[in-house]
Amino acid sequence: MIEIDIRTALLGSSAVTSIVEDRIALLSIPEGEPAPYVVYQLVSGNREGSMVSGGCLRNGRFQLSCFSPDYLQAKHLAEAVQNAIEDYEGFDSVFISDRDLQDPTTKLYYVVLEYSIWQDA
Repeated sequence: MIEIDIRTALLGSSAVTSIVEDRIALLSIPEGEPAPYVVYQLVSGNREGSMVSGGCLRNGRFQLSCFSPDYLQAKHLAEAVQNAIEDYEGFDSVFISDRDLQDPTTKLYYVVLEYSIWQDA
């Protein structure tokens, strides 16, 4: 499953874990967890199928958000996450875009990375 493999890819990267330890979560980080952290989610997905096959190739568009109280640390974290995703051998990925943002409530900086990720189902 792509969602599990994304977490595996990120936890397998010493560059990522040196910044966030194991604070990597699907959809939302548990309340009270300190920044920095990574949150990721499926934006849209599909399975390639045919008249004789139910779809053995899964594709998902994912957002990975890298949060930090420090802008430069958010950028370094995003770079480490990009390397981890693009180097992972359990799926194929295509970088789509990135954005730099700041949450007005928490005052955290974050970089949103978007990827199209393909994996055999």
